[in-house]
Amino acid sequence: MAERYLKAWKIDFFCILIILILGTSQCLAASFLADTAVGAGKQTASSGMIFKGKVPLYKGAKVLKEKTMGTNSKADLEVPASPEEIVNFYKQVMSAKGWQTGMAMVKGSMGVLQLKKDRSLITLKATGNGQKSIVTISFTTF
Repeated sequence: MAERYLKAWKIDFFCILIILILGTSQCLAASFLADTAVGAGKQTASSGMIFKGKVPLYKGAKVLKEKTMGTNSKADLEVPASPEEIVNFYKQVMSAKGWQTGMAMVKGSMGVLQLKKDRSLITLKATGNGQKSIVTISFTTF
C-alpha cells in the first residue's frame, strides 16, 4: 500500500516539474512517462543519490533495483564504465565524505570495494567490460 502512495507522489512531483518547465499541456504525457519509469523501477543519475542521500550515483548510472530492510540496503546499478573506473570513482568520492577504504581490488572484469565509516559498511562489486558494468552496492549499519 505504501509503495502505491510513494509511486503516486513521484508521479505528482514529476508532473509539477513538467508544469513549471513546459506548461500544463505536457503534464498528462509526463505523468504517463513517469508512471512507466517508476513502474520499471529505474532511475537515472539525474536523481544523483541512493540510500537516502548517503551514496552518489556514477554519472549515467541506472538504478535497476533498490531495496531496504531494517538497517541493510542494497542497490543494483547499470553503469556506463569499467569496473576499474567505478571502483576509483567511489573510492575517491566516498573518501572525500569521510569513508575509509577497507579493501579495493580490480582484477580483469571484476572490481570490489569496501568502505567503512563509524558503524556503517559499504560493499561494492562491479562486473563488466569497458563499456558497461553491473554494480551491486550494499549499505549496512551495525
